[in-house]
Amino acid sequence: MEELLQQILNKLEDLSRGQQAQNQRLQRLEDGQEALRTDVAGLQAGQEALRTDVAGLQAGQEALRTDVAGLQAGQEALRTDVAGLQAGQEALRTDVAGLQAGQEALRADVVSLQAGQEALRADVVGLQAGQEALQNRLVALGVRLENEVFEKIRALFDARQVHLDYFESLRDALSRVEENLDHLIRRERQQDIRLDEHEREIRLLRLRK
Repeated sequence: MEELLQQILNKLEDLSRGQQAQNQRLQRLEDGQEALRTDVAGLQAGQEALRTDVAGLQAGQEALRTDVAGLQAGQEALRTDVAGLQAGQEALRTDVAGLQAGQEALRADVVSLQAGQEALRADVVGLQAGQEALQNRLVALGVRLENEVFEKIRALFDARQVHLDYFESLRDALSRVEENLDHLIRRERQQDIRLDEHEREIRLLRLRK
């Protein structure tokens, strides 16, 4: 599109230069025509001299006709150039209208993108808020789990201590039982010894009788 606009601008500049050249030619023709009028006035004043120079005037008139024909041809060419300029201007207006329509569509797209971006930002903010809430819940859950695990571990340690205390009490009880058994065994042995002694004494007494 920029290349097309550049071509159109170049063509407009060429047409403008051509038009200036035609205007210069027209100006020269107008100057010549003015000079011709002056000459006509001189001819009117010097009609007698004009009659003498009729042949020269006829030749000049032929040249003037030739110039007029050239002017007419140049005018036709100028009209053609003007028509081309008008057509190019219409095409340029059409292109400009198309550019304006495209620009409006682009603005609408930009507005839509901005709205979408705002919605996306809102979604991101919502996600961030949800993530913060989830992190807070995870932290709370971690703290709760940590407390529960700590309580369970402490309960296990307490139960282990209870078991250790129970085993210690059992050990003490067994130790006391063993001591009692030892004491009973010693007493039984002592009683056996005493019984043996009594039996010996009885046998001795029987023997003495």
